[in-house]
Parts: sequence; structure tokens; C-alpha cells
Amino acid sequence: MSGLHLLEDKPSIWFTKATSSNTPHVAQQLFDAGADGVRLTFSFGDHELQTQLSEMMRRAGEVVGKDIDVIADLAGEQVRIEDLGHHTRLEVPDGDNLTLADPAASFNEKNFRIPVDSRKLIDAVEEGDRIYIGDGDVILVAKENTGEEIRCRVESSGTINPRRGVQPQSDRFEPSALTEKDREDLRFIARNSDSFDAVLLSFVSEASEVRKAREIMEEAGEKVPVVSKIETGSGVENAHEIAEASDAVMVARGDLALLQPWEKMPENCEKIVDAAERNDTPWVMATQLLEGLEQFSVPLRPEISDIQRWRERGANGFMLCHETAFGEKPVEAVGALNRMLR
Repeated sequence: MSGLHLLEDKPSIWFTKATSSNTPHVAQQLFDAGADGVRLTFSFGDHELQTQLSEMMRRAGEVVGKDIDVIADLAGEQVRIEDLGHHTRLEVPDGDNLTLADPAASFNEKNFRIPVDSRKLIDAVEEGDRIYIGDGDVILVAKENTGEEIRCRVESSGTINPRRGVQPQSDRFEPSALTEKDREDLRFIARNSDSFDAVLLSFVSEASEVRKAREIMEEAGEKVPVVSKIETGSGVENAHEIAEASDAVMVARGDLALLQPWEKMPENCEKIVDAAERNDTPWVMATQLLEGLEQFSVPLRPEISDIQRWRERGANGFMLCHETAFGEKPVEAVGALNRMLR
């Protein structure tokens, strides 16, 4: 795998760049603490910004004497909260009614009527389906779908922020891996292959999406390695073919535990890992590896056991998400993971 360090003796450590790791100084500290690569999220920011971030990260790696990987994470199809009026956050209590409305609708604070930016969600959800906002910040249960809006009951209270993701737990809804934005991003990455060492393809459900991504890049300039994020029911079902078609796969536990029943996540993770290993395809474990460091000075005991389990299972890499994107201890998280993987 040209450009990616996933076949070394020690598993690679990737971190997610966002507000907690947004300066050259912090990036240098992260690479010095043991990070081998950085994930740049294409959900936010234009192509010029992504190029600038790639250059900044490579310079940070050079300062500490590391040849680092820059991984472009494509958004896939994201359903998001469209509008909260003048609110920067909205508290919703247990048992209250809340309505998710068509994109053309307007926010209504009095009735908790919130528009989402996709008709696909409205069309897919049926009575009884659970809907997760964010990473389960708020959990809703659909009571009625009128065709224009989904009337819900709040099952688990919390805070809704503007542009947070909305995921229904329904077999009738699977996000697309290749939106028009993703296709344009692939063309950009192909034309700027010196800046990016790999593409993270989100919501991969079948091998044909991987092949299509390669075709788009080849037509635009040059292919870079494709790492397929498996996080949907179809993705798990087709994991063998996806692994065969990919340069690496990622066990994307965040959305995997939202789009499928969370209690099935261990079983689904094992299926993905089995598929990767049968194809000799490198694999990366991601999401909530060390979030316990937000509250404590050492990792939680289950986190230590979780990381050791997947390392012994043969993980070629681990990716930190919230810990380095928005957490208060990004360098400590990388340092702790590096210590466990030595």
C-alpha cells in the first residue's frame, strides 16, 4: 500500500483533526507523542483549506522527523439538522414531543418542530423506528410519519446543536457512499495526490462503490489507496467483497452502533475483522478508544482491555476521533495509545 504505514510491526495511530488539534504546535506534539497519520474531515471546509491543512500537517511531521500519512475522510450522505432559528443549542426533555420536518419547513420553537436537510429521512422512517441525533445525544422514537414530517417522542433527553447528524435505525435507510460532493472531492484528491495518502470512503455498502471511487480518481488523474469505512447493515453483510476490493477497511464503530442495533456491534465488528483477515486486507479500529481521559487522568479499564483485545486480534491501526478532534487532552490520548501499543 503505497504511502500508508499500515503494514508495520506496530499498529499505526491516526488522529482526527478539528478544534483540539488545529495548530502546528499541537500537531507537532501529537506526532511526537506517537501519531503516524491524520484524518482530515471533508464534511467541513473547502478544497483550498484541506490542501493548507495537509501542508501544515506534513510540516509538523517533518519537524519531529516523521513521514506521516494524510487521510482524506469523505463525508458520504449526511442527514443533518437544518435550522434551529437563533439557537446555538436546544435542550429537549424526556417524554416531550418533537417533530422532524421536511427541508422546506421552518423551525418552530414552540412546537419543537425542526427541519432536516434530507427528504430521504422523511421517506424512510416508520412508526416505532428510533432516531439518533448526534452520537445518541438525543434519542427519538417515531410516533407518526405524515409524509411531510415525522412526529416523535423524546426517549432520551439531551442537547441538540445546529448541523448535528440525524441517523434513523432502520433497514429502509442507508446513506450513500458516493454523493455528488464525494465524487467532486475524489476528483480533487486525484488531482492533488501529493497532498493525500489515502481516501476514507464513508458508508460503504458494497464493493462496486469502492471500484467506482477508484474509477473516478483514475479518470481525474491518479488513484490513491481507498480505505472503506464499514458502518451499515449492508456493509457488514458484504464485508468480504468490500475488503477484497479495498486497500484497507475501517471498523467505524460510531455510525455502526447508530445505524444498526448497538447491542449487535461486537458481533458486527468481528464480522468485519474476519472479512479483512480472510482477504489479507489491513484493518483499522476506530471510535471511542480513549474518551475516558476526558474525566480521568488514566484510560478507563474497559478502554485498556478493548485496545489490547483488538491489538491481539491483529489490528493494523487505531484511529482516535473525539479525543483529538474536540477533547481537552488530545496529546495525552495519543501518548496513552502509543504506550499501550509499544
